[in-house]
Amino acid sequence: MSNSQQDLRLRVVRAAEAALARQQYVSAIDVLCGMGLLASTHVDSWRKGRIDFLERVMQGSPGKISSSLSIFRDWAYQKGLHPSETGYARATRVGPALLQFTQAADPETEKSYRTHYLSAALSPVKRQQLEKKLNRAPQPVVFEILRDSQCGECGAALEQGSFLLMEAEQPLCLACAGLAELEFLPAGDTALTRRASKHSQRAAVSSASAALGGVTSGRACW
Repeated sequence: MSNSQQDLRLRVVRAAEAALARQQYVSAIDVLCGMGLLASTHVDSWRKGRIDFLERVMQGSPGKISSSLSIFRDWAYQKGLHPSETGYARATRVGPALLQFTQAADPETEKSYRTHYLSAALSPVKRQQLEKKLNRAPQPVVFEILRDSQCGECGAALEQGSFLLMEAEQPLCLACAGLAELEFLPAGDTALTRRASKHSQRAAVSSASAALGGVTSGRACW
């Protein structure tokens, strides 16, 4: 093994070990971010739909990325980690939309990016709980408007203090976002939030650590 290959392997293992120790699982994204080949800000933009595929903002040659991920997978299997395919999606007004990792969108390559490796020390119950958490569908995030604006779709005026949903950089009023029936639940009443969450089919979370929820036609839709 050449010095450059040894150095690459060391960087991969160091990033993977750090992520595993921090959260009891590790993914390809964790490794690339830990190696400095992917910026967390770009990952966040990709998750919000501002970047069409994550490969576009990765640093380094395709060969280096491929070699890094191959080393990562070999390391994970040698460690006896549990592979778990995880859904990557972003919230939209019509429901979760799958995120794309590479431009070619080859199924096997996409699967390799989606696969997380869970700590072998986890009990079956804790592993199941973690898998459920990682696969939880994202909720829409709404923002309280700091200054008057307007909906990018219907043109309705959005007054300061009201809420909007950003979808692909376009501000949407709650009606166009399909969230008009929800009611605002201020932060602080955990019991109310828990009851609303249990009986609701529709929800949104505000950027101010509060929530939107409500009941329409007898149907809970927190």
